[in-house]
Amino acid sequence: MRSNSQILKREHLMSAWARYNYVRGFAHLPFARCREYWGFKILHIKPQRVFTAEQSIFLEKLFPDKTQHQKIMLSHTNLSQWSLSKMSPITQDDEFEPANIEQRAFAFPMSWKFCPTCCREDRDKLGFSYWHRNHQLASVTRCDLHGDLLFTGPSLDTFDRLVLPHSLSERERSELTSSDNSNTLNEWSAFIYSLNAITQTNIDQINQWKRFLQDYICLPPRVQQKHVPGLVEKSSILAEELGFEIMAHVFRDYGKDGAKEPRVLYRLFPGMTYRRSETHPIYWTLFLFWAYKNNLLKGFTICDYPNSK
Repeated sequence: MRSNSQILKREHLMSAWARYNYVRGFAHLPFARCREYWGFKILHIKPQRVFTAEQSIFLEKLFPDKTQHQKIMLSHTNLSQWSLSKMSPITQDDEFEPANIEQRAFAFPMSWKFCPTCCREDRDKLGFSYWHRNHQLASVTRCDLHGDLLFTGPSLDTFDRLVLPHSLSERERSELTSSDNSNTLNEWSAFIYSLNAITQTNIDQINQWKRFLQDYICLPPRVQQKHVPGLVEKSSILAEELGFEIMAHVFRDYGKDGAKEPRVLYRLFPGMTYRRSETHPIYWTLFLFWAYKNNLLKGFTICDYPNSK
């Protein structure tokens, strides 16, 4: 059985916030009152976003020592996954595309996800369950500890009230769904978990792979507008080699008539100066997964999965 410290290392930051509110007696107050106390804006709390106003306020109040914030964010939010988007660390000064743009682009759930087995084990060990940070990584479909399919649903699209997995009502549970049982998506999830572990311990290795891949597809250090046609063509080849199941899992309406082509490489190397927002890490994940499938990631191996250590 995992120790309490091992369990809580996997906790999402917003779970700690929810439990704190329960302990302080906020569970019986309207959610609007809770938001007012913390100074939160009337915005939904998304599991895959980093450096939101809510997270910053929460960190400031509970952890006055700001030197701890980056470490806490890496351990308890999706910051490590977002680290794929830059060669340098992601900070609160970076710009991110609005969540609604991502929701229109991506097919995978952007809502809170949980593993029923983890939920039961958490309650047996701790008396409550919590949102696991790893379960919220973009596009994963299975639990990293048990291999069980992750569940989500309409009631988990937003964190607009005090809720932890075990406190979902019967009606809400009846609306939960999971991704299809697929060997391809199982390998995809295992790859994401393994890659995420490296981002937390050796981001320099990730950056070396990224530089190597840019050279491998014959792109210069500074991509210009004249390179865009080649990027578009290479993006189509990359999508074809990744396969329909992966691309349709990531991108909404992929392959349907009239749907916009994802153009993965174009998003990574735009050749434009006006794009200021950080590219969603799923694009680098796709490129690195393609490289993994083509044996181009020197020294990379998928970790034991599921891994209950």
